[in-house]
Amino acid sequence: MNLTKKIEKTTVKALFEEDKKILLVKDHKGVWEMPGGRMENDETPEKTLKRELKEELGWENFEIKTALEPWNFSSEVNATQYQFTVKIYICISHENKIMENNEYSEYRWVSIDEIDGLNMRDGYKQAIKEYIGK
Repeated sequence: MNLTKKIEKTTVKALFEEDKKILLVKDHKGVWEMPGGRMENDETPEKTLKRELKEELGWENFEIKTALEPWNFSSEVNATQYQFTVKIYICISHENKIMENNEYSEYRWVSIDEIDGLNMRDGYKQAIKEYIGK
């Protein structure tokens, strides 16, 4: 009998746009996403973003604006079924230098026209389209 453990997680991401480009990060599997991460116990989405963006980008000087419509995806790893809810917040940065670290293989401001051709979850692509009004 193969029992699958089920775990629900919420991840909070930041959508930064500048000069019609979106800040994206590439994980070590070659998949693009927005900066941010999983909420820890007793954290608000805003607190998660502040912690994650400081860890990932070295940024502390940014504003959190409105939220986009959340979306979900699931993934199975070692007989554990993960269900993720992704909350994306439109943010404005007052910083321009990204701190280097080993969490991602690449950081890049990507032209909105390039988004469809990237190796990225469809939910992120849809969120960007929602943001730009397409």
